[in-house]
Parts: sequence; structure tokens; C-alpha cells
Amino acid sequence: MRRKPPAFFAAIVAEAKGLWDDLEAKPQISRPWWQLFRQIQSPRHVLSELLKNADDGGGGECSGLTARGSICVRT
Repeated sequence: MRRKPPAFFAAIVAEAKGLWDDLEAKPQISRPWWQLFRQIQSPRHVLSELLKNADDGGGGECSGLTARGSICVRT
């Protein structure tokens, strides 16, 4: 059973849509984002890339946590 989103969610969705429309109106900015979104295949892929970036940046220690559809990585 799907829960109904909270009432305030509609305003957030509307604002996000407006911001997305603004972004798409500027191809020089939106093109890299579209390329990034095409590369993201799964949450596992995203976590792998974050860990690789932390390693490339010289991070000596890294931890990751996934919960409720969110990913948190700390180096």
C-alpha cells in the first residue's frame, strides 16, 4: 500500500519542477547533468563511484550508509 505524500510535498515538487525547467532551458548547464544521469545505473553504482572518488581524493578512511533510499558517504 502506497502512502499519500504529506501536504507540503506538492509545493516541493512544484519548486523542483520549476528549477528543472530552468536548468533545461540552458543546455550548456543541463547537458553535463543529463550525461551524469545516464551513467547512474543503480544505487550500488552510485556508492561505488563515491568510494572511488574518495580513494582518488586521498581519503584514508571511508564509511557508507544507506537508509530509506538515501546514501550517505563520509571520508
